[in-house]
Amino acid sequence: MRDTSRKPPMRRLAAIFLPLSPLFLMAGAQPAAAQGESFYVQQYNSASRELARNFSELESLRSRMRVEQDFTVGCGLLSSVIYRLEEMQRILKNMLGYLDQLGDVDAYNSSVTDYNNLIEDLNTSRDDYARLCADR
Repeated sequence: MRDTSRKPPMRRLAAIFLPLSPLFLMAGAQPAAAQGESFYVQQYNSASRELARNFSELESLRSRMRVEQDFTVGCGLLSSVIYRLEEMQRILKNMLGYLDQLGDVDAYNSSVTDYNNLIEDLNTSRDDYARLCADR
């Protein structure tokens, strides 16, 4: 099931998600919308934990894919990778909204780049699935 024509951008994804967790340790100085800063900080932190869980599962799936010999099982794993990436896309989109409400422009801009990298990885995985697994 291993496709050596393209290497997955895992280093880039790891760089995306690891720095997101501690963004709001110093959020007190940021302006917040009408619902209040603490609400958005809480929502952001919750989403960050959910993103970390999904990222961990994604890493596990990709590790299993690297050693899987059965093509059908490999396609199932790739399908699960796509699902995880879609979940991560949803979570990051929510996180962008929280950052926007908190007015953290630097973190927002950085997260937009992360979101775009995730979309690229998702599209690559979908293309791989279509090329390798769709007719099976």
